[in-house]
Amino acid sequence: MGERPRFFLPRSQWGTSPLLLSGDEAKHCARVLRMQPGDELELFDGAGRSSRALVQTVAGQQVALALTGTPVEEPVRMPILLAAAVPKGQTMEDIIRQATEIGVSRIVPLLTERCVVKIDDPARRQEKWQRVALEACKQCGRNWLPTVELPCRLETFLKSGLDDSQLRCVAALSPLAAPLARWWPQQTPPASASVVTGPEGDFSPRELQGILDRGYHPLWLGPHVLRADTASAYAMSIFSQAFFVSTA
Repeated sequence: MGERPRFFLPRSQWGTSPLLLSGDEAKHCARVLRMQPGDELELFDGAGRSSRALVQTVAGQQVALALTGTPVEEPVRMPILLAAAVPKGQTMEDIIRQATEIGVSRIVPLLTERCVVKIDDPARRQEKWQRVALEACKQCGRNWLPTVELPCRLETFLKSGLDDSQLRCVAALSPLAAPLARWWPQQTPPASASVVTGPEGDFSPRELQGILDRGYHPLWLGPHVLRADTASAYAMSIFSQAFFVSTA
């Protein structure tokens, strides 16, 4: 079958015997991939655990599984939060997918003055974006599932205490922007980090000043104007290269 397909099973359900896939995961296993008893797959719980498993039975809306090895625990990495302004179209899905692949631990969709997107049902949109993060985990082999928060106004985010990171940065078209090494010259990575990225046209001057007043450092992303999704991926790559690769 080639590379083993991956399926998500919350850790709270790993104590049952047999293990049971249900809902969308069972549908994908049974109806899309048409897996049969004896086929091998990989399970992960979104909290670092993964294991090989065998399909035992496929019946109705459930797929019964049996582990075939000792579960492996992926180490916890430094938590990184991405707070990204919601762009138009499907671009937010690209941002979430790329951030998940790079290693973000939490994503906060932001509504700013220059956002053109109107979100009538925040809970429904959050659920959709969380599924995008899950699918990205399954595809890229990551065992830690990032949390996608409810979309909120930038001002609400700044006042909410959602971001208590030790190192906080904002990617912006600002003459004060500097490379990451300027804001974190230490060899040891911070305990946690975050980056805020803006919409098409960047933050308004008032918004940017409000972010800086909250202690965020303006992060330099190079000499060119970037698309919103490119800026988010670029900023996350800078953090990953600086803090993940150096401690691998």
